[in-house]
Amino acid sequence: MIPEHLKKRKYYKHIIKEVFNSKNLLINLSNIVIFLIFIILFFWFILSRQFDYIVLDKVNIISLLAKYDKDFNETLTEYLNTNESLYEIPKKALEQEESRNAYNFILLQTEVFPFLYVVCTSLIIVILYIIVKRKKLLKAEYYLLSFVVFAFITEVIFYFLVIKEWQFIGDYQLLYNVLK
Repeated sequence: MIPEHLKKRKYYKHIIKEVFNSKNLLINLSNIVIFLIFIILFFWFILSRQFDYIVLDKVNIISLLAKYDKDFNETLTEYLNTNESLYEIPKKALEQEESRNAYNFILLQTEVFPFLYVVCTSLIIVILYIIVKRKKLLKAEYYLLSFVVFAFITEVIFYFLVIKEWQFIGDYQLLYNVLK
């Protein structure tokens, strides 16, 4: 009969062996790399511009009020005609966008890219190990890699079909929040 502590040790050795199996590492590291690349691209190109789309979508309520409410139209026109700082808004907006993009890129460089570099390097080492040792990937492992890619593709599809069309705030709720 095998003592209990030896059974546990053997079990943990088996777990460690499976975790550090080159094919399992290939799938897990691929998952991490693809996730990081997708999330960086998603934040940089889509999510960082989401607020702009929401605001543009909601500006319509102001033009409707200006069109149908004489008092609101007069107040808005007077404000626009007397406020000289309004001409500075496009310039300041561009400066803020450039500053924000520079800050975000530095954040990526310092916080995300080093980790991505380590994971990509590890992935390359695992791929080279598999090639040098002439290990063949099984169909199941190809399927697993395909599922990893498919999982991220479904997130992109979900964004364009649902999130992009999602109503985050109603016109009147936004107007109420601005005017209160």
